[in-house]
Amino acid sequence: MTFPGPDILGRGLVVGPGGEVPSGWEGVERIIVDDETLSRPDAGAAPLHRAWAGRRRVVVELRLDADQLRQPESERRPPYVVGPSYELGRERLQFLVWANTYDGRRPGQEPVWWHGVRAARVDGAATPGGPGDLVLGDGTAVWCDGGPRQPVDLPEPVIHRDSIDAGLLTPGRHHAPIAELAPDQMAAVTHPGGPARIIAPAGSGKTRVLTARLRHLLADRGHEPQLLTAVAYNVKAADELRERTPGLRATIRTLNSLGLSVCSMASRPRVIEEREARGLVETVVKVRHRTNADPLAPYLDALSLIRLGLVTPAEAEARIPDASGVAEAFPVYRALLAERNLVDFDEQIYRAVAICLADPQTRSRARATAKTLLVDEFQDLTPAHVLLLRL
Repeated sequence: MTFPGPDILGRGLVVGPGGEVPSGWEGVERIIVDDETLSRPDAGAAPLHRAWAGRRRVVVELRLDADQLRQPESERRPPYVVGPSYELGRERLQFLVWANTYDGRRPGQEPVWWHGVRAARVDGAATPGGPGDLVLGDGTAVWCDGGPRQPVDLPEPVIHRDSIDAGLLTPGRHHAPIAELAPDQMAAVTHPGGPARIIAPAGSGKTRVLTARLRHLLADRGHEPQLLTAVAYNVKAADELRERTPGLRATIRTLNSLGLSVCSMASRPRVIEEREARGLVETVVKVRHRTNADPLAPYLDALSLIRLGLVTPAEAEARIPDASGVAEAFPVYRALLAERNLVDFDEQIYRAVAICLADPQTRSRARATAKTLLVDEFQDLTPAHVLLLRL
């Protein structure tokens, strides 16, 4: 592979403890990753993230066994304990160490560009070298990119690691959108990549911008439909997005559809309507039926507050006094759902979050379908929705 690659790709280099760097790399920032970093992965990831996002070359000195970083991370505390800003720190650190770096841990040998190696396995006829990382079986020279997925101006096509991970060799492209948009709308649609939050009032064309962005990524930049998910707030909004993107095979889901898809990777639960959910709730709480009153309503509200608001059961009971005993009933109700492999409306989200926290294998499968996320009506999301999207 061509080391160190073009400057515009900003590739770094991983070396072992005290590892020397090639000529020309003497002044490059060196970031140490050791046991102390592993004990505080959020802090350790910060400089790596800045370098990765800014496509800036760094030397990563790995002073620990790489297997320590690769260990699957599992969080079994309840979602209401970890909260919406929770992060799987070691997993993120592992990603940032290797996302856009050569493996230079073997002194005296050429650094290895693993994305190129994996791309060659996808195309068995590909050969290393040429004016890029590889020459594909059809004679096309390509670079294999591990930086943020955004347009890169190089003479040769660039294939992103997201595509390679999925066993695809889709070259990126960069065509201007055909939509007629105002300058601020166009700026949102053509955002290079990475996090962006669009804040605009009702009637200003947010859905139009989201649709144009979806079309731009799929049609103009070459993102694969199976690696991008657009999340609509409800069924009506999802249908509207589908109507506006005919022929693009876009993956469009509601929040609950996204949650249910994760649940279905672990099992195939049956979705129950509110009437059946009420019947189950009534088996785990004691209520007095009164004329012109709905004694179950406070319990349903409290269950929603716990599962979507990520409020502790004790706090939910304190906030809704008419739901007396809900803190004790909450785990019993969820165990009943799990035993019968059922999910009600809120459980589709809450169980999906719990699965993503505790089950690295299912979490990885779920992430493979959403390398890029577009989310509508973000301001209306509950803490559980936010945590699900973050995971």
